[in-house]
Amino acid sequence: MDIKKIKLALTVDLMNLPDSQNPVNYAKVAMDNYSNEAGGYKSSVETKKSAINEEIEWSSFDIQFEHCTLSLDLIRNRNTKKEFLQSFNLQENLS
Repeated sequence: MDIKKIKLALTVDLMNLPDSQNPVNYAKVAMDNYSNEAGGYKSSVETKKSAINEEIEWSSFDIQFEHCTLSLDLIRNRNTKKEFLQSFNLQENLS
């Protein structure tokens, strides 16, 4: 699996994330483009959550595929319900 190739393409996909889209769902759908290398979708789980202040919270999600795991860090405004992608990391699963 060419992780660098997928990361580069995923960077472009996530930079073009529409404001109306949920970043976790959008990333899952975007990874479908790389299903030949990443494998099929297995699960999504929120791994961490922390309040930054009364309005803003930070959370981390892992989206697991057969051959890799996509980790997303999100910032969410509790009042407006808007979510913004802060960062992501793609790692190959070790067998």
